[in-house]
Amino acid sequence: MVRMGRSWGIGVLAVLFACAGILPAMAETSRAPGSVERLVVLFPQIVGAVYLLGLQDSVVGMPRERLKMDGDGKDGFYSRFAPKIDSAVDVGYPGKPNMETLFALHPDLVLSTDEAVHPTPANKLLRENGIKVLALKAGFGSMDEWLSAVRLIAKNTGRDGRALRYEAFVRDRLRLVKERVAKIPEEKRPNVALVNTFNGQLIIRGARTRFGHELIRLAGGRTIMAGENSEDLNANAELLFKFDPDIVIDDTQTNILETISWWKNLNAVKNNRVYRTPQDDPGSWVTNWSMNTFSPLGLLWLAKTFHPTEFADIDLDAERNAFYEEVFGAKYRPYPPAVEDR
Repeated sequence: MVRMGRSWGIGVLAVLFACAGILPAMAETSRAPGSVERLVVLFPQIVGAVYLLGLQDSVVGMPRERLKMDGDGKDGFYSRFAPKIDSAVDVGYPGKPNMETLFALHPDLVLSTDEAVHPTPANKLLRENGIKVLALKAGFGSMDEWLSAVRLIAKNTGRDGRALRYEAFVRDRLRLVKERVAKIPEEKRPNVALVNTFNGQLIIRGARTRFGHELIRLAGGRTIMAGENSEDLNANAELLFKFDPDIVIDDTQTNILETISWWKNLNAVKNNRVYRTPQDDPGSWVTNWSMNTFSPLGLLWLAKTFHPTEFADIDLDAERNAFYEEVFGAKYRPYPPAVEDR
């Protein structure tokens, strides 16, 4: 890990962010609104914000089945940092929650997604019935939109201080990576394909890869063209062979790539330059380093993978230890296998 003068850096960042209107001033944390006692989360992409802001014990409903929470053991991420999380009920499929369940929970606040990136009719119905809803882009948007979502949740739950600490950690790493990548000529930046899955299909661009694509570009990689269609786009041989990635980031967390007949003919595969995204807890998708919550670690990992010489001094284990201590207030220790893998 590179020593970056954290105590000094966080203080300076706090002042700069407050003056620029990016973060609330430190004094505002003492005027925080009342605490939220009954919190409902409708989308997996927002769950990480609940944990990093220390709101997990207030959660009464969340997409448990979609998160596969019952497959994460008692010492997995979900339960380790929220012993009471097992009492939270499943609210149904993201975007199409069980409204009867939602109303029965009597939430003080519902965290949902922005209708501009994912149709969510439930937002309107909840508001019409007097329930406060925060519609967020979270992991469907950019890094700035993710940090903005964290700040908004913090403002409405009295957790400004934790949001400040998290954002300072993220921007510290962003600054380091940007400064080094700026010195790397464009021709030395690799073509990078990010592959993910949705409903059993391989996808390479769209809403579920947008955040990951930004991390790749920030880390000094070149991504596949955005295209006219902003929706999730299934991977196909023609598009990938035309792009001819030097590196493939495998974010599928499955063995789906082994089942595709043409996959082994990609140059990146032939050259053994396919890298699976780290995920601290195999049973918790939230801990995937390409996801929003753990993105500062993912950014450093990508930069070190693309440009090993320029980032040779980055100690990823030390960075992870610092992340857990500064964001979650606990030392990192390895997670057990997911229940289904035991």
